[in-house]
Amino acid sequence: VYAARDNRGRTAAQDSLDSLLVSRDAPVDVRAYALVAGSTGKNFASRSGYENDRARRFAAALAKLGNQPGAEHATAWLRTEQALALEAAGTLPAARALLETVIATPPATLPQDDPIRSLAQLHLALIDKRSGAPAVGEQRLTAAGITPEQCSLLDVRPVAQNTDISNTAFPSEAQRWHFEGNARVAFDIAADGHVTDVRTVIAYPPFVFGPSTERAVARFRYLPPTLGTEVLGCVGKMQNVIYRLPD
Repeated sequence: VYAARDNRGRTAAQDSLDSLLVSRDAPVDVRAYALVAGSTGKNFASRSGYENDRARRFAAALAKLGNQPGAEHATAWLRTEQALALEAAGTLPAARALLETVIATPPATLPQDDPIRSLAQLHLALIDKRSGAPAVGEQRLTAAGITPEQCSLLDVRPVAQNTDISNTAFPSEAQRWHFEGNARVAFDIAADGHVTDVRTVIAYPPFVFGPSTERAVARFRYLPPTLGTEVLGCVGKMQNVIYRLPD
């Protein structure tokens, strides 16, 4: 799947892999992972486009699994991942509906302390906050018995509100000399959603794309996951940026 050169080849390879797993009676969790692993090779103009494509892939995997016996746990995982992608894309009503379906899964199938259930509850609370009802979100977490320590272990993802990088981030000297390259930066997210402590992890060519990427990422804004007033899972986030000249 990963070695395929285009989307058509990737789809064919994934279908072949799925058929093989079914013929060998592979565990359903393995099949669920294989249905989504390595299934995107597109370049997207926006973060929302990327997240909507992720949501589509998880929906396609759910459709393929169907009502396979024993797939309830894998289905809960796929629904949660689809919901998180929709949430990141800003499609909150659809994300909420999926998360509520996960939480409604019987405890015999998805135990009360299962990380998937906890993750769904945490993100429902985050959607409550984004929808202007933070007290409802906190009540939801309190009723579920989720503590800050559990939230930290689950490493809930901050929700991007503005992570666009414009063409002006491309260093003028690199354009003048027709340099292409990439940079990987790390940063933290403050309680108000602002990015802090941006630092270059690696850049190529060295000293060309690092500073411009740091300036661009410093303008990112997030809605960090919280429990009460405590911000969670927002340290050491990474961002890759690839610089390409137009054809």
